[in-house]
Amino acid sequence: MNSTPFRQKGLEEAGFFKKLCGIPQRSNALIELNNLLATKSPLEISVEQVAEIAERYKVDFHKHFFGDVATIYETYLRFALQDRELSEDETRNLSSLKRLLMLTDSEATSILKRVASEVYKEAVGEVLADGVISEQEKELLAKLEAQLSIPSEISQRIYDEMRKQVYKSRVDSIIADERISPDEQKELDLLAKNLNISVQTDDVTRRLLDKYRLFWLIENQGPPELAVDINLQRGEKCHFTTECSWNEFRKVRVSYGYSGPTMRIKIAKGLYWRAGNIAVRPVSKEELTLIESGTLYLTNKRLVFVGSRKSSSIRLDKVLDFEPYKDGIFIQKDSGKSPFLGFTDRVDVFCVTMG
Repeated sequence: MNSTPFRQKGLEEAGFFKKLCGIPQRSNALIELNNLLATKSPLEISVEQVAEIAERYKVDFHKHFFGDVATIYETYLRFALQDRELSEDETRNLSSLKRLLMLTDSEATSILKRVASEVYKEAVGEVLADGVISEQEKELLAKLEAQLSIPSEISQRIYDEMRKQVYKSRVDSIIADERISPDEQKELDLLAKNLNISVQTDDVTRRLLDKYRLFWLIENQGPPELAVDINLQRGEKCHFTTECSWNEFRKVRVSYGYSGPTMRIKIAKGLYWRAGNIAVRPVSKEELTLIESGTLYLTNKRLVFVGSRKSSSIRLDKVLDFEPYKDGIFIQKDSGKSPFLGFTDRVDVFCVTMG
């Protein structure tokens, strides 16, 4: 394994104007510092060597290249933490590197906390990946927490966040098909138990999950039967009901049009006379028109609509197709006027049941 994460680079050539004026290419100071770290460990490099580079290029590494030197420190730190622990040599090298780069204690500590938190988070993610936390894995995390000097409140926050993230990731995977089977629900319950988390969902999420469970039941065990106060035929069962409007497309006159040959003759300035014959024709279009409001029932045999003035029913074997919208369903019949049934409550449930 390489003992350093740094690789030697070639120096950049100064531009014509800088060469003419003897101005050094400042970016080469960073390259020379990088090349020094690529050939020696921080413990083998003296402060004088770094100072000599800074003097030749007339730079102050901490002042002019703070972001770059902080990245150098972070790069070595991540390299040292690949095995998720810091050996004594690595700790001494980090201390020496901090001095070479002229980083303050607070600057180095800030970088360490951020990187250590990321490393700890990755470790927690790996431990939780299978949804089970063994005692041995708990001990490994505790050891890593101590090794990285992560405050307990930060490690606990990371642990809690990762547990919730693992559970949410599994939930998202399961509901990708908008269905939740009993076995999948058992899996989620067991995962929550193993992760020792209390699953709390808001009303919107709870209704969504309930809907996906219902979808699975409808498709695999048949839709639930509802008790209704209308007369059903022998062997007929109702599976869905909602308040609904019955709408049909009807022709509506919107204006009058004029056609026929005409001629315009100028009589005086600004005054014209039209001659010819004009035929008047009505212009109409089809508009969706409310016919009746009432209650819709979907049974295993019919669509039944009960309104205040009239009632209608459509046998399911007469339905050629249906097209869902967010505010209702368009029913295409094999004959007669095809209605648009307007409602917004559980349109998707209706579609799965109808299907």
